[in-house]
Amino acid sequence: MRMSAVWLLAVALGLDAFSVGVGVGAGGVRIGYALKLGALVAAMHAFLPLVGMVMGEYAGRLLGSAATFAGGAVLALLGVHMVAHAFGGNRGREAVRGEWSAWLLAAGVSVDSMSVGFSLGLAAADAVKTAALFGVAGGAMALAGLLLGGRLGRWAGDYGEALGGIMLLAFGLRMIW
Repeated sequence: MRMSAVWLLAVALGLDAFSVGVGVGAGGVRIGYALKLGALVAAMHAFLPLVGMVMGEYAGRLLGSAATFAGGAVLALLGVHMVAHAFGGNRGREAVRGEWSAWLLAAGVSVDSMSVGFSLGLAAADAVKTAALFGVAGGAMALAGLLLGGRLGRWAGDYGEALGGIMLLAFGLRMIW
């Protein structure tokens, strides 16, 4: 898979992190907390795809030629889920505070990157570059959302997540066909 495609996937997943950041930031956050949460999201966005890629490479060996179809299907379904989630009502992000909340939020918003990592493992993408791109995009976009959340309002977060979902759906369908 081309690195430009991996970068676009990183941005699509980063849009989900941005939307979470906007939701949390709309409730008001201090700069120190925003930096810590952005760093946690970056770390999770880098680590979880590596886990997914290891599993995907193994599954790719087992599935053979069906691996590309399976990877595309995972991406497409994840995209549909993100679009549906974007407009699913109150997502309860305003009350996120504290150490454990930050870890849980970072893991929760980054778990999608493990699924994408699985798909990329099936496609034999470069693991180190992928993890680095996912980490940078996820962390930077989460931080931007946290800092802009009070100004942008919730609607920007919802539309950002929906756009990310549409991008994942398109990539998944492209892998299938």
